[in-house]
Amino acid sequence: MHIYYPEDRFDFARSVVTVGNFDGIHRGHQVLLAETVKQARLMDARSLVISFDPHTRTFFQPGSPQPLLTTVEEKARLLEAYRIDALALLRFNAELAALSPEEFLYDILKTRFHAAGWVMGESHRFGKNRRGDSNLLQNALEKNHISIFVSNSAVCEGRIISSTVIRQEITRGRIQDAIQLLGHPYLLRLRRIAGAQKATQLGFPTLNFEPPAPPKVLPHTGIYAARIEFAESSVQGALYFGDSPTYAGREFRFEFHAFAQHFDKPRPGEHAFIRIHAFIRDDKTFADDTTLAEQIAKDIDNIKHYFAGAI
Repeated sequence: MHIYYPEDRFDFARSVVTVGNFDGIHRGHQVLLAETVKQARLMDARSLVISFDPHTRTFFQPGSPQPLLTTVEEKARLLEAYRIDALALLRFNAELAALSPEEFLYDILKTRFHAAGWVMGESHRFGKNRRGDSNLLQNALEKNHISIFVSNSAVCEGRIISSTVIRQEITRGRIQDAIQLLGHPYLLRLRRIAGAQKATQLGFPTLNFEPPAPPKVLPHTGIYAARIEFAESSVQGALYFGDSPTYAGREFRFEFHAFAQHFDKPRPGEHAFIRIHAFIRDDKTFADDTTLAEQIAKDIDNIKHYFAGAI
């Protein structure tokens, strides 16, 4: 999948687009992605996701940045699984926000991205003052020669799936519910840092990672079943997030214990992707190293059983 940054020249002759923040690439977004790929094939075009950086709400509310389920890099990583041909990032600024729906349609979609079709959700609004909707697009169809495809909102257990709901589930400590709504494990792009080697002394060596900067939404502290991805490697393991309350004065960090012995590992300063599959237990303080090591062994056993049952 190709990524077009704001300064890049778009070189597809013809595209079918879907437009939005796409924070999380959740099951609702996946409906739009599947329809975009389908229509692109039918129209002999390329499938294109147009997204914004920063998030539109961050632009309109700069004093309180929008919490994010996915950074730009994480969004691109997730989109690779849905056969999208390209991701185009638009810098959301005052100039873009001031475009009328008609200007956005012609200047951005038609002229810049050569759109022959647009897949949108039934409640999608766009343009200055959010005046644009599917009805306006239908009226502009003949003039701009862009076909419009409107998809219904995805629903899970009676709830419309939205990034807002998923953020709420994660911040409340209900990551399993969030993963169900996402339709995939929760993705983190993390930078490796040096560790204190305490886990190695306990018999469970880990790779240490610093928490991503705000406004990335972080899971609650505790132990998780997870998978690390770096270079060509993808390895199951146990993920810890917390400040190691058994030991005083430690900072919050992620620690990943891989179940495989030999795989491509990021060096300090390099980034890896980690996918959280399931919550195992809350963080807690232990009386001594022996008790902690015994609990880690149990956690690893539980995580291996989880992955064995998930196959």
